[in-house]
Parts: sequence; structure tokens; C-alpha cells
Amino acid sequence: MRCLALLLALAAWLPGCAEPDRQVTASVGDGELELALEAVQGWVAPGNSLPIRVEVTGPEGGVAQDESGIIEFVANNGSVSPEQLSVALAGPDAQGEGAQSRFTAWVTFTAWPNLTAADQGEVHALFRDAVVTLKIRIAPPGDG
Repeated sequence: MRCLALLLALAAWLPGCAEPDRQVTASVGDGELELALEAVQGWVAPGNSLPIRVEVTGPEGGVAQDESGIIEFVANNGSVSPEQLSVALAGPDAQGEGAQSRFTAWVTFTAWPNLTAADQGEVHALFRDAVVTLKIRIAPPGDG
């Protein structure tokens, strides 16, 4: 009976140990655009940096008209640089060609040096009405 209780407790605890998603996305506005953050890996050591790709994607074939805006970034248990990005996707020209469908840039999350494995880093990206949160596991050096 004691073994069964231990197994149940272990099974309940294991899902909490899952690696955070390396990529998170959200629809923007009417769903025509999508905001995505993708980390190179799902963890970072205290005091170290993690590159994160930022992408705003429109429909295949490009946006119907010019789209622009600012993505603002907020970090927990670290900092993010730059703190904002200007997004611009060009619509079609007079002949109906040349519309852009993808904006890509990079930001860097730097974990505070005094963090432990009990902590978690986060990068929040805010673009128009969309909020995307990328969770980052804090791992001791050499434990990735």
C-alpha cells in the first residue's frame, strides 16, 4: 500500500518537471497575423543569455495591406534586450505584388545571476491585442 501511494505521488509530480515549450504562439487581432517566440533551447544557466527568435507571420502570399506596430517585451527573473521591436510588413504594390508575409528578429533573455533551479525565467511579448509568454527553465551551469 505504501508503494502504491509513493507511485501515485511520483506520477502527480512528474508532469510538473516537464521541459517548457521552446515555441509559443498567439493570433493577433482578427487572426490574420500570428506572433511567435522560439528559444534556441528551453533552459539557461543563471547569469547567461538565451537567444529568442521573434516572428510575426501573415497569410501565405503576403498581407493585404501594410501592417506595422511595436512588440514590447517584459522579462521575469532576468532582462530582455532589446525591450521592443518595430514590426513592418509591406502590402502589395500597385501591380498587386511584393506583399510580405513574415517579419523575423532576435531578442536576448539574460537570466539574473542569483537564480536557482527553483526559479523560472519568462519573456512576455505584447503586440496589439496578443500576449505570448515564453517560460524558461533555470538550470545550474553544466546541467542543461
